[in-house]
Amino acid sequence: MGILLRPLYIGPTGPTGTTGPTGTTGPTGTTGPTGVTGTTGPTGPTGVTGTTGPTGPTGVTGTTGPTGPTGVTGTTGPTGPTGVTGTTGPTGATGVTGTTGPTGATGTTGPTGPTGVTGTTGPTGPTGTTGPTGPTGPVNDAQYLVLAVDAGLANERVFTPGDGVAGVDAGAGGMYTVTVDLVGAWSGLEFSGGDLRVDLDAACTWTAQHTFMGGVGIGTATPATELHVLESDAETAAISDVVTIGHDTSGEPAALFGVGVKLQLEDKAAAGQDAARMVALWTNATDGAENQLLRFNTYPENSAAGYFGFWCGNDIDDTQETVIPNGAGDVTGYFWVRYLVVESGGGVNAATTKLEPGDAAATLYDDGTDVLQLTVGVGGQVTIVRTAGAATFDVALLMLWI
Repeated sequence: MGILLRPLYIGPTGPTGTTGPTGTTGPTGTTGPTGVTGTTGPTGPTGVTGTTGPTGPTGVTGTTGPTGPTGVTGTTGPTGPTGVTGTTGPTGATGVTGTTGPTGATGTTGPTGPTGVTGTTGPTGPTGTTGPTGPTGPVNDAQYLVLAVDAGLANERVFTPGDGVAGVDAGAGGMYTVTVDLVGAWSGLEFSGGDLRVDLDAACTWTAQHTFMGGVGIGTATPATELHVLESDAETAAISDVVTIGHDTSGEPAALFGVGVKLQLEDKAAAGQDAARMVALWTNATDGAENQLLRFNTYPENSAAGYFGFWCGNDIDDTQETVIPNGAGDVTGYFWVRYLVVESGGGVNAATTKLEPGDAAATLYDDGTDVLQLTVGVGGQVTIVRTAGAATFDVALLMLWI
């Protein structure tokens, strides 16, 4: 059978038909390979800082490490110079002389012996030649002392009772009794029960050394100690000066001129030994500009036992003031001070500091304008001065030094 081939003829395209309903989603295909990572974008702005969390518990303390080896002991420093020998204390007063023992009783008189036989009178010897006349003696050349109640023996020494002194004559061969009325003779003295008392309201001046064996009362008739001084007045809120201890000189006072009080104790060798001393001394003895140091120390003086002192100064300016004079009792090793400084403009400073002789000055006050400094010199002298500004300073120093 043969095939009839016709030429293909395509007619015009017909209108598009309406879209049919969407078919169901086909199954998801497998994930394709990961794409290449893109470049990192710019960093965003920092967020607000969060609140701090609570502090965590303290960790357990670690065990103490082993102690390191002891360092090598340093060489001993040179021995300092020997301090100045203190002045010898005054000689103690002579003890009171004991009373004389009673006179022994007179023995009985022995019997009178018999009168001897009178001997025969011897022949009279020849008369001797008269010797030359001796020189006339001076007037009132007394050979003995005569006590008399009248002035009949003009050329002899005559004892005449005076004020407070009375004489009683018992006649020839008798006793002549002299009595002394101390109360009448010297106003202010009183004897009572064997005690000698001094009336504080009367003028009575001791001009010589006197020894008292304790129980001395001044202002009291019943001393409670060896020396008891009592001031009795009507004050209720005031300090009364009861005892004054002074020191005058025939020379001209200078720095280190002072007055002291010693406290003594007996040691095992039964010797009185200085145990402590309190001294007030000038650091500046110039009239109108005086300044003083109150100093305490223990035995032995001028030793490494050290000193304690108190010093005050007012209106300190650029004129250097001495706190501790150069000489006995100055700084030989270390100086420590607690200070209080008040500046004339109202500024205040207080602290402590420590220096050695020759150290740089310590600044006690510095407000940027006014400066106050304290120095311990190489020789041991301590001074204070304003080194800048125009203010003045009131200063109180409490010091320890060796």
